[in-house]
Amino acid sequence: MDTLRAIENCLLKGLTNIIKYDSYSHDLSHIADRRRAAIWIDKIDFSCEDGNVRHQDVVVVTPMSKLRKYIEPKSSVKVVLDMVDGYLVEDTSAFKDYARQLDRVGVLEFFKNPSRFSKSISRLCKACDLVTVGSEEQASAVRALNPNVFPIWDCHDEFGSPSEPHCKEKVSNFNIFWEGLSVTLFHFEECMTQLRDFILRTDSMLHIVTNPQHYRLSNRFFKISTEQLIAEIFKGLESQVKFYPWSIPKVREVASECDFGLIPLLERDKFARLKPENKLLIYWRLGLPTLFSDSPSYLRVSKELGLSDFSVAKGKWGEKLSWLANDLVGQGGRISSATEMLRENHNEKAILAKWQKAFQTLAP
Repeated sequence: MDTLRAIENCLLKGLTNIIKYDSYSHDLSHIADRRRAAIWIDKIDFSCEDGNVRHQDVVVVTPMSKLRKYIEPKSSVKVVLDMVDGYLVEDTSAFKDYARQLDRVGVLEFFKNPSRFSKSISRLCKACDLVTVGSEEQASAVRALNPNVFPIWDCHDEFGSPSEPHCKEKVSNFNIFWEGLSVTLFHFEECMTQLRDFILRTDSMLHIVTNPQHYRLSNRFFKISTEQLIAEIFKGLESQVKFYPWSIPKVREVASECDFGLIPLLERDKFARLKPENKLLIYWRLGLPTLFSDSPSYLRVSKELGLSDFSVAKGKWGEKLSWLANDLVGQGGRISSATEMLRENHNEKAILAKWQKAFQTLAP
């Protein structure tokens, strides 16, 4: 954690006299800051009705926060955990589990009280007064540990208003879109063989918008070049895979020139498959019909809109790529239903209302 932001002036009017957020970044530019707590932390008019707690702090923390001083039994501080990753179901090695805890609490604290990160997260969920998560599926995982859990979506207004699909009639030369963190590029293993065949057969291009580098350990050690990683993953497709450094304008620009998007997830990766539906919602916001792995959150939101046939089971990527390519205008145009849903339910106003409802549970 870089800083503990303290915003006074009764941001939660009638509920607290001070609220703190243990942020990932000083300026709230980190993706986990700006799409969640950052939409309310600096809003002077953000308030919760019907609260009546006076002179009591509320601290909003993340799974990587150092929390001992906040969860002592005698503390009067209300603790809110904002957790949007699948730590509760992740299968990880003992080494990685202990290393993550070491990075989280520091050397002295770790050797004084060595423990696994996964177990500390379970204890934290139990100890907190409120847990906010990114999806219904994550809420179900937390509910066994803490009944006061609220699913709250990320805010994607930074990408602009939802766009209508812009599909064009074609049978080849497709432009395929993928954006995200470079550390997740390994998920292309799920579809690589069939995607390679499709790209070569249709003379198509895969456009990847991601960060230029990442670190293998603790976001500090063993730097990995994204261009080198892409060359390894897509060996033999060098002329048909294009990399762009990530920025919001670049995501919008590249998406506007693409025909459809892909979101593959390794079936064996429980951590990834418990992630919220954020990436799919972003692709739809950008006007892209999208083929996606059949993770629980993607299936839920797509079924609600009658778009579940865009989901792809393991080993079926070639079949679904051909299905979409053969009727891109007809099938792609169907995501207009998602565009309307995003306009109504996935905007800052609607998401702020969810935060307000969650914070109200902290009042007696």
